[in-house]
Amino acid sequence: TTVKLTGDFEIQYFHGGYGDQWWKKVIADFQAANPELTVKESGGPKINDQMKPRWIGGNPPDFVYIDGAGLNDRQMVEDGQLEDLTEWLKDAKNIDGELITDILAQPAQQFDGKVYNIPLVLNSWGVFWNKALFKEQGWAEST
Repeated sequence: TTVKLTGDFEIQYFHGGYGDQWWKKVIADFQAANPELTVKESGGPKINDQMKPRWIGGNPPDFVYIDGAGLNDRQMVEDGQLEDLTEWLKDAKNIDGELITDILAQPAQQFDGKVYNIPLVLNSWGVFWNKALFKEQGWAEST
């Protein structure tokens, strides 16, 4: 069953060094697919600080990408600021009809057995070095 989305919908997202082109495209596509929904973007490198008074005041946006300084998902759960998504996620499907839980790169994090956020991106960190240069300089390789 397709649900027609209407009304207002606000999204908060942090963007840092990678810019916000991806967010702009996704939001524009979402708006185009839901023309009777008014989407308000609240994004930027300092958005978490800018939105903090609203979160404290109990008036958060409808959707938040939890990233960047100043947001702590565990604290947000403890403060009752995030919606329990556990039951919804069990049957939630993407636009292609696939269960969201089947396509996640990693399982959704749980707090006391409940899901309050769904991973959007997965990244890894690594260190690369030039073995020949390390050998030439007599430097020890990292372990």
